Amino acid sequence: MNHLLKEDIDDGYHRTALLLNGYSIVARKNKQGLIDNYGELIIPISYQGIGWSDGQNRLLKSSIIGYKNNGYWGLITVKNHKLTQPIYTALKPFSSDLVVASKRENGSIRNVYGLMDSNLKTIISFKYDLLIPNGNELIASIKKDGEIVYGLINRREEVIISFGYKKIKAISSGSYAVTNKDNKTALFSSKGKELTKFEFDDINFIDNELGIVSIGNRNGLIDKNGKIRVKPIYKEISVNEDGNLVGLAYNQWQLLDGQNKLIGTLHYDKIEPVNRKILKVAAGKYQAIIDENDNPVTHLKPWQIREFNDGIAIVKENDYFGVIKDHSHILLPIKFDSLYRIEDYFITNKQISRDHIWSVYDMSGKRINQISYDLISGFSERFFSVKKNDRWGFMDFFGNEKIPARFDTVHAFTNGRAKVILKGLEGIINNQGKWIIQPRYENLEMVDPDLYIFEGQFFNGLVHKDDGEIYHTDHKLTLLNSNILEKNIDGKFGLFDRNGIRLLKTEYQYISELLDNKVHIFQDENYFGILNKIGGILIGADKEIQDIKSFKDDLLIIKASGKYGFMDLEGRIRIANRYDDIHEFSEGMAGIKLLGKWGYLNKDEEIVVQPKYDKIEAYLNGTAIVSKKGKYGLLDKSGNELAKVEFDALSRTTNGSFISLKQGKKGLINKEGNEIIYPRFDEVNDLGNGFILVNRDGKYGLITDQGVSTIPLIYDQLIYDKKSNYYLACQKADWEIIKK
Repeated sequence: MNHLLKEDIDDGYHRTALLLNGYSIVARKNKQGLIDNYGELIIPISYQGIGWSDGQNRLLKSSIIGYKNNGYWGLITVKNHKLTQPIYTALKPFSSDLVVASKRENGSIRNVYGLMDSNLKTIISFKYDLLIPNGNELIASIKKDGEIVYGLINRREEVIISFGYKKIKAISSGSYAVTNKDNKTALFSSKGKELTKFEFDDINFIDNELGIVSIGNRNGLIDKNGKIRVKPIYKEISVNEDGNLVGLAYNQWQLLDGQNKLIGTLHYDKIEPVNRKILKVAAGKYQAIIDENDNPVTHLKPWQIREFNDGIAIVKENDYFGVIKDHSHILLPIKFDSLYRIEDYFITNKQISRDHIWSVYDMSGKRINQISYDLISGFSERFFSVKKNDRWGFMDFFGNEKIPARFDTVHAFTNGRAKVILKGLEGIINNQGKWIIQPRYENLEMVDPDLYIFEGQFFNGLVHKDDGEIYHTDHKLTLLNSNILEKNIDGKFGLFDRNGIRLLKTEYQYISELLDNKVHIFQDENYFGILNKIGGILIGADKEIQDIKSFKDDLLIIKASGKYGFMDLEGRIRIANRYDDIHEFSEGMAGIKLLGKWGYLNKDEEIVVQPKYDKIEAYLNGTAIVSKKGKYGLLDKSGNELAKVEFDALSRTTNGSFISLKQGKKGLINKEGNEIIYPRFDEVNDLGNGFILVNRDGKYGLITDQGVSTIPLIYDQLIYDKKSNYYLACQKADWEIIKK
């Protein structure tokens, strides 16, 4: 055995390695030599290296070793007799009298490998791209039909495993893992016998008897004779401190119905529903799409599945994107720097040197654009926006550049119109590329396909495709629903319609959007008014309305004389303005505030619920959440407390039930106000299908809307697959001793 030493010697050099037979390699000032067991210097300290290129420190025939000068290796005896000049790029001992050597091929920078004995006789000719010694065999590679292929030979250069494989590696004494061109691996003996089929992703032996095999990131055990001892089911296999083989299985996922009936069992790290009875699964860094019976739609591979629709998935592998379809068929190769789907097309980008090549492919994987573009951005009304030579245009879905790339910038088509910029000015074109509005404006905003708000260098206005500029102003114009809002330099607002007819003078502090598609609210310095959408003033500012809070169901919440009430569009008070605050009507009930407390009244101004609550919410499905002194409860439309005001919080779900909170725990109240789950869980989720998903102390289970437990509270994760109407219940795996 070799022993590394750091023993200083009086002559100014130090030992670096102890060889068999008592010799030691010594070094001084980046040079090496050899001393015998008496300390006599027998090879002077004048070489770049003494030993072998692979770091071994043994002798051939007890007297021959390698030396290195000027970056190359040669053979030398322990008596400092050079057997060869330093002409080899590598020297590695193969046996007691044989050495694997590599050298430059004549007139080439290519290294070729061969085998020679200590008498410099060539045993295996120098023609191989690589020779790796292993026991009595050598793993060899040659170039065949332009590709490097591997085989196995012996010292007589007899072929044991034929040349034609992508990779061969020694995994134990007498066993080899052989990988074919499809990246599948089989186990071979040192006699060249194929012990298994080519079905594994990898094989690595733990010792000379037992190895780990992997299929799709699942690991099992195999012996040296190729017999599977443990099926590949484990995520990891290791040896623990006690020397036992232990395995970490994948998480167990049970597919259950709402009554806890088992539909199936799967084993993966993660599972995510993506379609009816279709799941995305992850096993380590591998992902796949499967059905509920674990049949692959796409196989487990080291990629990320980004999107899955209609049996087609966008995948990412090693920072590149591609598209696959059923059973991992490659629709678009995984080679693109970016890729995204728009409707029935894929837009791709591939960087080549400094250029970005953009393309569009259809659902069959056919490239539709005839030429390459610098950028393809967006798809609207059957047109792609394309950039070429720093100019923009449009390509149709047949791949034809329908509107030539000649614009500074283009915007997406809307109603057969697209805004474009040419020489810094904006115009409008139709889908034939014809000008609708000539490019002469700094900004254009569509009112309708024929009419546009424009901003010019000197003034703003409206321009019509047939009638030209029909309105001019110095003020800023913006579209406000079906009308045009005007704002002057003093911040005052006015309004006119799309025909340029004035609706409100430009003298108001505020004009609202069209509410309920009926009215605008406007405000002067002190009061509010109401304008219908065709310009009729329904309620003028002379009504001395101090605030209009909202408009719904033809009723305005107004503030007059410091109090709130309801007014109709004819200016008649429908509910007197006597309240400190008021809410909109909902299900015939409106919240009112008096003396700092809230209650409810109906449309006949009858107070149904006396003002005694600190907070209230609108009625929905016949119930309302109320709060008093920091506690919450539930009322019906008669003011009866369906749920007492005793909860720390109460929130309405989208299914009409209520999540209750008390002392940090959650429960459930149904839409009728009946408590079906007392607050005892950390999380409660009403699924809206008659079942409630619950969590406590990190464990999940299922309860019916009658409070009956169906799926026990034992799972680490519980997912409801709404499309398939079943539940994915996960129990996380732990390390276990493997029985061989």
